[in-house]
Amino acid sequence: MSIKFTHVATLGAFICSALALVWAFQPQLLSAIFGLAQSPESNFIAKRTAALFAGFAVLLFGFRNTQRVDTIKVVSASFSTTCFFLACSGMFGYLNGTVGVGIFLAVATELSFIAAFLVVGYTQKAEKN
Repeated sequence: MSIKFTHVATLGAFICSALALVWAFQPQLLSAIFGLAQSPESNFIAKRTAALFAGFAVLLFGFRNTQRVDTIKVVSASFSTTCFFLACSGMFGYLNGTVGVGIFLAVATELSFIAAFLVVGYTQKAEKN
């Protein structure tokens, strides 16, 4: 059984949609999980983060059924790159004492997406029509 881009992109779109909604309407929930202090500034950043996750959700959902190998590679590489920098940021934040252990939930999810998107991005073959 192989992993298909359609499944990974759909899962990514679902998770990004959920994150967009939570960051937009309940930022204190994720702030508490990550051990971040609430402030008007952090709520402002949360709303901007929600917009980015909403955009990723639309992108992943829109391309989920593509059969073009070049498109799959670009979407996979870009989302993997984003997840890589998010995971690094989370790890550095933890090591610097900026965030709590809750960040490891996010880091684990990001590392999982990196692996999944790299697998589908570089092993998926073009399907015949």
